[in-house]
Amino acid sequence: MVTTTSDTFDTQFHALKDKYKEIVPAEALFWKRYRGGNTYDYGLRVEAPTIMKEFIDNINLGTDPEGFLFFNNIHDLDTGDGKYNVFYNTVEDVKQRAATVQFFHSKQGSFYAEFLAKDPNKTVDYTIDGQVGKWDTLEIGSASAHVKKYSDETTITVTIPAIKKKAQFEVVDNSGSQSADVWGNLMFKKIEKLQSSNTATYADYNKDRIIFYPQSGWTGSADFSAAFIPMDTAPVDALGDLTFEANTVYWSDL
Repeated sequence: MVTTTSDTFDTQFHALKDKYKEIVPAEALFWKRYRGGNTYDYGLRVEAPTIMKEFIDNINLGTDPEGFLFFNNIHDLDTGDGKYNVFYNTVEDVKQRAATVQFFHSKQGSFYAEFLAKDPNKTVDYTIDGQVGKWDTLEIGSASAHVKKYSDETTITVTIPAIKKKAQFEVVDNSGSQSADVWGNLMFKKIEKLQSSNTATYADYNKDRIIFYPQSGWTGSADFSAAFIPMDTAPVDALGDLTFEANTVYWSDL
């Protein structure tokens, strides 16, 4: 059974450093969605750019604490399914709060890699026991992007100057007169999926991210077209108090 720990970030870091042969910078994207009652869906994405590896379960984008991936043999991270645990520590010191992910193939408790990150904002306030995900080669591009919406208009425009692309779609309900004006990072796997077209695509708009898909019904799929996350210094409400799904997203060239 996976439980929380009282160990500080520093204590866990030094223990993992002694346990594993290799350590590389990594970033984990944790995702949690309320389904009703006491039911939640969870997802995870860990990426380690220096070794071109990523681990994905259920979703590609979420809140992203930066940390470290510890492992012994990079071949343990070869493409294929794997299981993982998630837990957090219960220390009061904000600077020592941490989130941990443990990776194993089939035997619970026998781990071939672990991820550790400081988590001062308690992004992770839950545990996961043996959920299944998949390792893959990390192939992703990124560019700075700007999201703009005026409070008196329904159109949201995402502009990506570096790759000369733009996406536009409409807010489903503008009764709250929400506005958005924020720079961030747009990640994409294939720029071809952002080509100018008269065919509508799809967006899942949330308060902390926007995920673009080729079509509706793909929410949660690893096969996303692009994803926008506001810059770290942006206000928490930079994307407005909006959560909706847009079925008519159109990409075009600048």
